[in-house]
Amino acid sequence: MIVEAGKEIPWFWEWVLPAFGYWLLIALILVVLGIGLALLFAVIGRGPGPGARTVGQRLGEGSLDLLSTSPRRVLALAQLAVKEAVRKKIFVVLILFVLVIAAATWFMDPSAGSEPARMYLDFVLLWGLTVPVLVVGVFLSAFSLPGDIANHTIYTVVTKPVRPTEIVLGRILGFTAIGSVLLLVMGIASYFFVARTLDHTHTISGADLARVKLLAGQGSDPEQGDRTVFRGQTSLVQGHKHPVEIDFAAGKGRTDLVNQHWHEITERQPRQRKQGDIEGCRPEAVTAAVNTGSASSPAATRQRIRVDSTAHGLSRGDIIRITDVEGVEANDVWVIDDVEENSFALKDSEFFGEYRGGGRWQQITYEVGGARGFISAKVPILAYQLQFYNRDGTPGEGINVGTEWEYRKSIEGETDSAAEFYYRGLDPSVADRNGNLKLQLTLGVFRTVKGNIESPIRGNIQLVHPDREIISEKLEPFDAWEYRPFEFTIPKTCPGMRSTGERLDATVFDDYVKDGKLILRITCAERLQYLTMAKNDVFFLSRPAAPAFNFIKGCVSIWLQLLLVVSLGVTLSTFLNGFVSLLAIGTIVVAGFFTETIREIADPKTPGGASMESFVRVLNRSAMTTDLPPSLGTDFVTWFDSGERVGLRLLLRVLPDLSHLSSNNIVSQGFSVPWNNLWVQLFTVLGFVIPLCLFAHYILKGREVAA
Repeated sequence: MIVEAGKEIPWFWEWVLPAFGYWLLIALILVVLGIGLALLFAVIGRGPGPGARTVGQRLGEGSLDLLSTSPRRVLALAQLAVKEAVRKKIFVVLILFVLVIAAATWFMDPSAGSEPARMYLDFVLLWGLTVPVLVVGVFLSAFSLPGDIANHTIYTVVTKPVRPTEIVLGRILGFTAIGSVLLLVMGIASYFFVARTLDHTHTISGADLARVKLLAGQGSDPEQGDRTVFRGQTSLVQGHKHPVEIDFAAGKGRTDLVNQHWHEITERQPRQRKQGDIEGCRPEAVTAAVNTGSASSPAATRQRIRVDSTAHGLSRGDIIRITDVEGVEANDVWVIDDVEENSFALKDSEFFGEYRGGGRWQQITYEVGGARGFISAKVPILAYQLQFYNRDGTPGEGINVGTEWEYRKSIEGETDSAAEFYYRGLDPSVADRNGNLKLQLTLGVFRTVKGNIESPIRGNIQLVHPDREIISEKLEPFDAWEYRPFEFTIPKTCPGMRSTGERLDATVFDDYVKDGKLILRITCAERLQYLTMAKNDVFFLSRPAAPAFNFIKGCVSIWLQLLLVVSLGVTLSTFLNGFVSLLAIGTIVVAGFFTETIREIADPKTPGGASMESFVRVLNRSAMTTDLPPSLGTDFVTWFDSGERVGLRLLLRVLPDLSHLSSNNIVSQGFSVPWNNLWVQLFTVLGFVIPLCLFAHYILKGREVAA
C-alpha cells in the first residue's frame, strides 16, 4: 500500500486529544475575531453604546435560541428541504451518472494494464460517486437560502416559531438526505457495474496441459508429498492467460494470480459425455521429453500407452478418466494425444506392466470459475517503526538518492546497509492454512550507471527475534521492480542461528515472534544498486475483509465529504447571494482537494519559489534550481512570496482537507479501510460542521430574518 508523506492517518486515540485542543484554540480565535468584527460594524453604524448593546442582545437571544432548538421542527424543515430539492428535479443527476458509466463501458478496456480493478474503482469512486454527489451538495446548499430570501418564500417559515438554528440544521439534514439517497443508488450500481464488467472466465484445453511430476514441497501446496499434476495455461480472455496447476487426483485446482485475480478450477462431466470400454492397452514408441516440477529431461524414446477402444469418438486434446484397467498403470486422468479410428494414445504416459484385461474410460472437462480477488479488501499489518542501517552497519536514517525521495530512503547492495521493520500484533491467525505468512512489498529501485534498467533488483529477507536472540538465514531472494506490488511467502519453518552461534530449525511463531512482535530485515543483494522504501511499503497480510462492505466504508467517506460541503454551502448562503456562494464553496472544495499542492507552495524549500518567483522564472526562462540575480526586483519577488507563503500557511489551518477525507485510494488499491481512518474523518468533519452551524445561526440572527 503506497502511502506518501503527509497522507498517513494518525492513530485515533493519539490524535483526538491534541486535535481537540487545537480545535478549541482555533475556535476561540475565530469567536474573538467574530465578536470583534460585529462590535466594530455595530459601533460604526449605531454608535458605541447602542452598538455594544445590540451585539450583546443578539448574542444573548442567539444563545437562548440554541437551547430552545426543537428536533421536531428541525425534521419538519428537513422534509421541506427534501421536497424543494425534488421540485428542482435534482434526481436528473442520475442521468449524468448513467452517462459516466456508459463512458466507462465505451472507453475503458479491462485488458488494458495489469491492474484493471484499480482503474475501474478509481473511475467510479471519483467520477461516478464523489464528483456527482458533491456537485449536487454544492448547488443545493448554495442557492437554497438566497433564493428563498430573494423570493420572500422564507417568510412563510419564519413567521412560525422557528429558530435560525432549526432553519440551518433543517437545510443541512434535508440536502444531506437527498445526497445520501443518490449516493446509495449510485454506489450499489457502481459496485455491481465494476464486478460485472471485470468478471469473466476462461477455458482449458487438454492440448495446453502437461503432466508434471512434483517432488515433496513443490507446487502450489508445499505440504503435499510426491505427486503428479497437470500444468498448463488457460485460454486468452481480456488480454491475459493464467498458468494453471490441477491436482487431478482431487479433481480441482486453481490458476496463478494474474492482473489482480485468480480462478478456481473444478472437474465437471460434459453435457454430452463420451464413454466406452477398453479392449486393450499396448506400448507405442514415441520421442519426447519427460516433465518434472523444475525442468524437463532431454528428448528420449519411451513407450507411451495406446488404448484400443472401438468407435470411441474422441479427439486430440480431450481429457478422460480411466478406471478398472488390470496389469498396466493406466488408471488415472489423461489427455488424448493422438487418435485413430479404434484407438487413442495417452499424452505424457509411460507403459509399465502387461495388460490383463478390463477397463473403462469416460470423458471429463475442467471448468474455470469466475474471477476472484478483483475487488479485494486486504487487511495489512503495518510496521510501527522502521530503522535504517548505514553502509558500515551503524544505525542511521537511510541513504538519500535525491531530494524527491525525502519520504523514502534507500539501502545499498552488497554492504551492511539494511532496513529493519518492526511489527506487533502477529499471531497464528494471521498465517495461512499451511502456517506460512504472506508479506506484500512495494519497493522503489534506484539503479546506478552500472545497473541494467531492464532487469529487477534482487533483495533478501531475514527474520529477527525482537530481543535479537535468533536471526534467520536469508530466505529465498525476491526480485523488485519500480513500485510494482508483489507478495512474498515466509515459510513457517526458517532455519536460523542463536546469538550464541547455535544453529536450529526455527519456526516463525515458536522462535521468532515474541508477544506478537517481530523484526523483518531487508537487504539489497546487488552491488551499487539501491532499494528504496518507507515504513508502510512492507507489511503482512491478515485475513481479508468483505469487499462489498469495504466498498460501503469507502462510500461513508464520500458521505462525510458531502456533509461537510453541504454545511459549508448553507453557512455561506446565509450572508452571500446564490452565485457568490456557489463561487465561494466551489473554490473551497477545489482547494480542499489540492491541499498537498498548496502545502508545497507554502514550503520555502520548494524549488522554483511561490507564484511571483515562478512567474518571473517563466518570463526569464530560468531553471528552478538557479538563484535569481540580486536586484531590487528580486527583493520584491522574495518579499511578495514570503507574504504569500504566510497567507497560505494560515489558510491551511482552517481549510478543510477533503483529500484526507477520501478513502477512494485505499479501496481502489484493494485494501480494507481501517476503522481508525473513519473515526478520524468523522471527528474532523464534526470539527467543521459544529462551528459552521453556530456561525450560520448567529448570522441569521444578526440579519433579523425572523423579524
